[in-house]
Amino acid sequence: KAYLLKRDLSVDVAEQNGWYPSRSAGDNFLRIVIPAVTIKPEHVYWQARAISSKAHIRYQTPKGPRYGALISLHVCPDTPCTRQVVIVEGPMDALAVAACGYGAIAVMGMTPGDQALDHLAQLVNKRPALVVFDNEPEAQSAAHGIVMRLASAGGKAHIAKLRYVKDLADTAFVTRKAWLARRLEELC
Repeated sequence: KAYLLKRDLSVDVAEQNGWYPSRSAGDNFLRIVIPAVTIKPEHVYWQARAISSKAHIRYQTPKGPRYGALISLHVCPDTPCTRQVVIVEGPMDALAVAACGYGAIAVMGMTPGDQALDHLAQLVNKRPALVVFDNEPEAQSAAHGIVMRLASAGGKAHIAKLRYVKDLADTAFVTRKAWLARRLEELC
C-alpha cells in the first residue's frame, strides 16, 4: 500500500481489481501481483511488479503461453465498462487511469503480439479509445499501430502524447485527472 500511495496511485482501485502483495511471484522479492484477462477461459496469467529497487527484474510473469493476456482495470466492480477506454503500456499506468474514473487496459509492453491485439479490439468493443504510451520513439510507433488496429476493427481511437513525464503513473493525481479529462473530451 505504501508503494502505491507514494506514487499517488489508488490502493482501493487496485484491491477492487484483484491486486495483492506476494513474495511468491517467481522470486522472494515483495511484489504486487496484477491479474490479467486472457482469451482462453480458465487460463491464469498475471504480472507481478517488484516493490524494491533491488529486484533485478521489475516485472515477473508466469511461464507458459500468454493467450492474449491484457490487464483490464475497472473504475469499480459495479461498472465493468466505461463509455471510453484508455489504452496504456503498463499496469501502473492503467491503475492511474482507473483511479481518475476511466476504464483502462494495459497491453503489458510495447509489443503485445497479434493475439493480444485481437483481444484488445474485443475488450475495447468499438468504444472511443485514447492510446497513451511512454514518450520513447519506439513506444509512440507502437501506439500508432494500436490505433490502426482499433480503427480497423471499427472503433475510434486517438493518441495522446505526454509532455514532461515518462508515463501517466509518474504524474500527480490532480494533474493526471485534468489531463485525461481534456483528452477524452476531445475524443468524443
